[in-house]
Amino acid sequence: MLRLKRWPSRILALALVGVAIGIAAKLYPHPISVRHNPSLLDVFFDSRAVVLGVRIVFLFTGAFIVASLFARIWGRQWLSKAGPFEVSEAGNADLRDQVEKWQSQARDTATEITTLRDRLAEADAIFEELVDGLRTTDERATAAESEVALLSARVAASDGVIEELLAAIKASGGEA
Repeated sequence: MLRLKRWPSRILALALVGVAIGIAAKLYPHPISVRHNPSLLDVFFDSRAVVLGVRIVFLFTGAFIVASLFARIWGRQWLSKAGPFEVSEAGNADLRDQVEKWQSQARDTATEITTLRDRLAEADAIFEELVDGLRTTDERATAAESEVALLSARVAASDGVIEELLAAIKASGGEA
């Protein structure tokens, strides 16, 4: 099981060795033509070793530049100067302050939104209680109205009975 974990790194190492061999083969200069009237630079670069050395220096310089850019990006050290162009630290500080201000405002707004959502939930609960209370009140009012109607009917019936009793008492000659 342990040996299987090593295979990807071994394959990567072999691939890197292959790439290095390919680069070295491409770096080695082909035969260099000789001029009849060479200048100082022609004499200097007439040697294959010098041309190979210059190519290697260029290769490592390019690799260093690429690696350093990745390292600076990884370390969040942004490029602040390129030739005549420069980003001032005051401008960076202003931008950082603005970002912090907006982040703080966003956090405050999120807190306010949470508070308002909680208050809305409470208001919804109170509204539901009021609606339930109104329904209960309506039910009670309907029950009371039906009781009042029933009692009114009984009073009307009682009035009729009382009238009949009074009429019967007057007819029998008694005083009412």
